Amino acid sequence: MKYKINLLKLSFCLLICSIPGQSFAQRYYNHFTTEKDYRSDTLRMGDYTYICDTLKGYRVTLRNIEDHSGRGEVCYADGTPLEPEIESDLHMRSVHITSDIDTRLKSIVDDAFSKEQAESLNGQRMHIVLNISPIDGQITDVYFNYITISEYADIPIEVYRDMEVRFKNEVHFTPTELGSKLNYCLLSWVQCPNGRINGISIEDSERLVLPDGLPNGPSSDLLNNASTP
Repeated sequence: MKYKINLLKLSFCLLICSIPGQSFAQRYYNHFTTEKDYRSDTLRMGDYTYICDTLKGYRVTLRNIEDHSGRGEVCYADGTPLEPEIESDLHMRSVHITSDIDTRLKSIVDDAFSKEQAESLNGQRMHIVLNISPIDGQITDVYFNYITISEYADIPIEVYRDMEVRFKNEVHFTPTELGSKLNYCLLSWVQCPNGRINGISIEDSERLVLPDGLPNGPSSDLLNNASTP
């Protein structure tokens, strides 16, 4: 009986995945085991396409298909590997992060989610990774990561697309002296979105303090072990 019920759930998830504006429903990865430890699926939505990479029992990564640069690990521009002491905190050393940039990054994430969507996440945090050009400071690649058992799978793909576009259009970085010597710069942080309040931007609202005492934003909540997805 359980097997039959699961088949019905899977059929429903695959059905809504094809409906624009609905959850893109990697949700079925949360409920169904697969023989593969890793899988990659293409999600076509209008004039853009996202790739959903799923590592069994661990992580989902969303990215625009055009953003996958395939550059591998961060290293010096000439191919020389980074020193361990530099690699360990690269996410805080390759670009300058001002308070304005910190606020802008946080507000873009907050404003992409409705209040109801944000509340549905139950405090779960998403890992966001930006790859940045060491030449002009433009954001080239955006990755969204969350655990496989997560409510983020129920969020419409348009929400992620909105964040991607706004990051690239509204945020510009200045590489540090170190960053200018790399093949690309990296910024990574975790955040739980607050959501819009009655459709009004909350960019100027007070910073949310997470249960672990860390402010909800990239400058103070960067991951200590950020790496390229």
